[in-house]
Amino acid sequence: MRYSTIPEHSQQRMTPSILSPDYVSRRKAMRDMPAEILLEIFESIVDTPPISYDSPWELPESGLEWLWQASRTCCDWRRLIFGTARFWTVIDVGRSCVPLQKALEYSAKLNVQIRFRDPAPIPSAMQILSDHADRIGTLVVVRLDQDTIPSLTQFLSRTSMPELSELWVNTQGSDEDEGLALSLQPSLVPNLRAVHFTERCFDWSSPIIQRLHALYLGRTSGFRDVCGLDEFAHALESCPELKFLKIDGSFPATNGNSQLELSVALPQLKHLRLRNTEPDDIFQTLSCLRFDARADIDVYVSIDCPVELELEQTGIETIIPKKPSSIPLLQTATRAVLNDLDFECWGPGGRGRLAVTFELGTDDGWEYCMDDHAFQCGSLLSQAPVTDLTIYQDDSPPILAWELGYLLRSLPDLVSLEYDGLSYPGTDLLAVLDPSTSSDEVPSSADVPGSRSTDGSDAMVPHLRRLVIVLNKWTDGFLTELGNCLRARASVGLALDELSIGLRSSHHMQSDQMAEELQMALEVLKGLVRGTVEIELESE
Repeated sequence: MRYSTIPEHSQQRMTPSILSPDYVSRRKAMRDMPAEILLEIFESIVDTPPISYDSPWELPESGLEWLWQASRTCCDWRRLIFGTARFWTVIDVGRSCVPLQKALEYSAKLNVQIRFRDPAPIPSAMQILSDHADRIGTLVVVRLDQDTIPSLTQFLSRTSMPELSELWVNTQGSDEDEGLALSLQPSLVPNLRAVHFTERCFDWSSPIIQRLHALYLGRTSGFRDVCGLDEFAHALESCPELKFLKIDGSFPATNGNSQLELSVALPQLKHLRLRNTEPDDIFQTLSCLRFDARADIDVYVSIDCPVELELEQTGIETIIPKKPSSIPLLQTATRAVLNDLDFECWGPGGRGRLAVTFELGTDDGWEYCMDDHAFQCGSLLSQAPVTDLTIYQDDSPPILAWELGYLLRSLPDLVSLEYDGLSYPGTDLLAVLDPSTSSDEVPSSADVPGSRSTDGSDAMVPHLRRLVIVLNKWTDGFLTELGNCLRARASVGLALDELSIGLRSSHHMQSDQMAEELQMALEVLKGLVRGTVEIELESE
């Protein structure tokens, strides 16, 4: 009698797959696949996107693990995989140095990108890195701890890496009080163009800054302690090639009022990211820099501080200096979006952007509301030829007629207006748009400093041709009032070309009542609009 050491249920599971003609055929087809096709397949798998300057720690997998597994398929695949050096140029290092050593061997003499995802192997990896330092093009340290800081500091300050172009070091979460104080020597890293540090000091007076294309000053670093605004401005002034700058909490210290006289041009800068809890730091930093009109400026203000810091006065005007000489987009913007906690505007064709986002950790003591938001945004953009405005409201209180009128009065070139989340009659948009409304209820041109009248009249948004309104809920009589408003505008030559009405919720309306009222309204509105009229219901 014949006995097997393999359990019977395992034999039943394994035997068909081993002997299956389909399995054998597929395996043979894979082995016989032309090398050119295999190369394309493998290359697409290991192809790794470039590191994002804005989020360098969000690294996709390099595909090396897949290569290790694929190399076991057959000897032909193994020879192809291990014999193609370019497959091994992006190296992920976990808790062991073995993959690092092997990948450096397989990548031959090509430059490599090394990414330490775990701090554990860093001390033991320093000698390996030293042996291949002339090939390191990018070095990423996703996480550090106090045990690995000394070895990394020593390596970076003493090792020549002639091909190093990007250095990303993240020390967030480290308990090391002394910090990671790095003083990179330009002679050791002559091609370094991008630097990203968080929470630790860096020698910002180093001449290496002059060659940078990207610079990140990380949150709660010692930057404020070692660099004033004057020094910061002079350092940036020596960076003619700087294209990306991100400051996350590590703003330079302001020294009296001298910073208001600083003016540093950054002609190549295309992306600026600022994040802080102190609006004044952002305001002073923006005040001392000059940007190209096509630069993207993103500002994030975290409202998560105690009430005693008096953040209730925080708003657009405390963050963005109304200084077109510094931010030329304030004179060239053609599109703007305003919502509960955000503001954004774009230059012609979408080239150039200014965006402000309030991040609420807590709203205790923060009394900023859409009234202030609308008023201050109108003041900020009063010199820009904005033709397209979108307003989104969700949970915020309705904008009062005066503040909404001030915003629209500040934008006389407006051609398209979208208001998503209108609470009527809380926000009396119709009274604002109606040319017959009393000047006591809405502002006139005289009430808006620097107001520009583009047609010689005092009509509100005289060039408005497209109007989109999405109501939060159905309001009886709204369509009738809308018709009256449009009739008044048409009577003075301000008829619309396009009108669209949406209702977020109509579940409480009787279908017969709704159909009858909408049909009557459609007939009336079509006679007041030169082009298309649409009414869309959104049921919850």
